[in-house]
Amino acid sequence: MTGDVHDCAWELRADLMGSARSCGSAWAVLVLTFPTENATARMRAWRALKAKGCAVLRDGIYLLPHTAEREDMLRELASSIDEAGGTAHPLRTQSLDASQEADFRALFDRNGDYTTFVASLGTARKTLGGILQAEVTRLLRRS
Repeated sequence: MTGDVHDCAWELRADLMGSARSCGSAWAVLVLTFPTENATARMRAWRALKAKGCAVLRDGIYLLPHTAEREDMLRELASSIDEAGGTAHPLRTQSLDASQEADFRALFDRNGDYTTFVASLGTARKTLGGILQAEVTRLLRRS
């Protein structure tokens, strides 16, 4: 699954960067609600949406650059949400103007996340650099 998330993140980045100057792009949207007592199903849906790279437009409204594959994925997720007692509506829309297009694209800006990840990776490398390979292997087996 980690590979899927990683691949999806790079695919989204390529989609967003590839047509960064265009407006009127198509977007896949999922609008959902859950009864307040169904926290487990809500959390499961939220994790699935996050794993697929969806941006949060507002509470219960999630956004992805449109492709047929992503629309199918949102339809499947909508079905599982409906089965869990929630309500979900997959939709397709277009940004109305360049300002809205920029707002939507900004929701996918992960530069801060990547900067934090790269910094923590550098710290981990320094830490691991001072440990013998056998110790690293032992630590990996424990986790």
